[in-house]
Amino acid sequence: MIRKKEKELIRILLSSHEGMSGAAIGEKMQITARSVKNYVRQINDAYKQKVVLSSRDGYFLNPQMIPLLSSEQDEEEVPETSQDRIAYIVKQIISSPGSQLDLFDLADELCISYSTLRSLIARMNKIYASYNVRFTSSNDKLTIQGEESDKRKFFTFIINENASSSIVSKETLEAYFSNIDINVLTSIITSTFRDYGYYLNDFAALNLLLHLAIIIDRSLSGSDLNRGNRDLEITDEHEKRFIEALFAKLEETFKFTLNPYEQYEIYMLFKANANYTLVTLEDDLKGVVGTDIIKLTNHYVKQIGELYMIDLSSDTFKTAFALHLKNLIFRASLGKSTFNPMLASIKIGSPLVFDMAIYVAMDLMERYALSINEEETAFLAIHIGSEIERQSINRGKLPCILLCPDYLDIRGRILNELLIQFGNQIDIVHTFSSQDDLSKLTAEENISLLFTTIPLILNPGCKVIELSPLNIRKQYESIQDVIDELSQAKKNEELKRSFHGYFEKDLFVYDENGGNKDVILKTLCRKLHDKNYVPDDFEEHVYEREHAASTAFGNIAIPHSVNMDAIKTSVAVAVCNKGYEWNGSAVNLVFLIAINRSDRQKFRELYESLISLFSEGADPQKLKDCSTFEKFTEMIFSLT
Repeated sequence: MIRKKEKELIRILLSSHEGMSGAAIGEKMQITARSVKNYVRQINDAYKQKVVLSSRDGYFLNPQMIPLLSSEQDEEEVPETSQDRIAYIVKQIISSPGSQLDLFDLADELCISYSTLRSLIARMNKIYASYNVRFTSSNDKLTIQGEESDKRKFFTFIINENASSSIVSKETLEAYFSNIDINVLTSIITSTFRDYGYYLNDFAALNLLLHLAIIIDRSLSGSDLNRGNRDLEITDEHEKRFIEALFAKLEETFKFTLNPYEQYEIYMLFKANANYTLVTLEDDLKGVVGTDIIKLTNHYVKQIGELYMIDLSSDTFKTAFALHLKNLIFRASLGKSTFNPMLASIKIGSPLVFDMAIYVAMDLMERYALSINEEETAFLAIHIGSEIERQSINRGKLPCILLCPDYLDIRGRILNELLIQFGNQIDIVHTFSSQDDLSKLTAEENISLLFTTIPLILNPGCKVIELSPLNIRKQYESIQDVIDELSQAKKNEELKRSFHGYFEKDLFVYDENGGNKDVILKTLCRKLHDKNYVPDDFEEHVYEREHAASTAFGNIAIPHSVNMDAIKTSVAVAVCNKGYEWNGSAVNLVFLIAINRSDRQKFRELYESLISLFSEGADPQKLKDCSTFEKFTEMIFSLT
């Protein structure tokens, strides 16, 4: 990521129609020629290629980079709130070589004093304490400390957060593709998939919707696809009837004709997004895009994984991305590009994802001597951001495996049945035909459940459900019971893992006398404020939430602020034998939750875990015996 002075140097070279000497640039920037040389090196390092070139005529910009550099010169708004400043610092440190920032440059970029910046860093260390990373400064350089695995988890979390606002939504498509009835297109997709028994989750449906909208929009404007594979041979009769029905509905509804290239592309998109995917998909893909594009796709997956700690290795992503790369390179080689109405919203709303797309675009320009504009770069960002979002959606699901020989396509049928019925709760990450395939699994995949139609010889190390392939519907109830059991166990395990990050001895109160809720809420709010974990108006916002609806559930209460503005996510606890009067209820246990926005994804899990633990009622005597934080901790762990 380039800094303010480096942006200024680029701006000067953009305004010059000829080479400029280091002295001339230095005079404009009020720095030495030697500093100019250092800034040039830093710019080239940041972009990982020769952006600023030099000759006997002085410094000048690489002509291929000028379109991209020109668009990047738009001034970014200076972050004004603490939250925006923290987000800016985190983004900068992730994107910087060596994850290191100059404190004085940073203060200058944020337009704040050095002392304010130091206070901000101290606050960041509280906010992100649960990620086991720490921001430290030495010799006026800000770095991030921690185990490499923890830093990678933190970086992954931040990038996921950056994309979690939904990089593409149905509403976005409606706004930008005004000549296409997106609701009608959505109906065609969902009804056709349902009629032919193909499972399509919400993410896959949106992904397919986006690509079909682009194909239809380009065809209606006379920009048909005119290169690629056009030999659509489908051997599976059911699949063939499905794809023919989809083509017919699209053409009849939107009054256009799909040419053979576009038909093949839609077929590949179907296979990439439907969970009825054939094992020959990789071979099919090679036939469409060629071995070189496959290798290039794998190269970008590997590089983005190393540079940004994001895993893009799923078949779903690689198939769609490879198809897009093929078409992008073809368009660029002809000097053409596709209009992208979502460019501005993607640049502003998902800057880190856009950075990844810029990396790919720059590599393509250098590799193929092409010019790729920002609109095409934004399409690359859509693919990357959508995959990050898909992973985020699936993260809360139970990772599962289906083990079933693929005889008469029984495996595909069972896969669809399971996903249609339980797809919002489980993520089937692998389908295997032999027990030998189980050796491919890694510990990191942490499989929760194995569905199998064949007897197992080896212990797979996870829960097993033996399926009868003839009538799975009769087993729905027993499958749901196992999923519920595993889901609760997963929540309990997460509560155990994060317990000491949220609960502290200094935030625990044992009260023999009881009273009303106002007394204990004031006490717990004060404890959080004394630890500097919450802002001054935290108590006010807790009551705002409490006045909207009571937070009591049986003999427990879980009050919280209407805002997620805590400096550090924490839980203050009160245990009372006699109980507190709480809107007509008697409450013996109070969890006052303070949530920082960065932990908002964990809030629901924590909230649900606490309610679930006590929904059936913990042993009243055990609860009343929690006179110390140690006994309280012991009780929680015994319940989980």
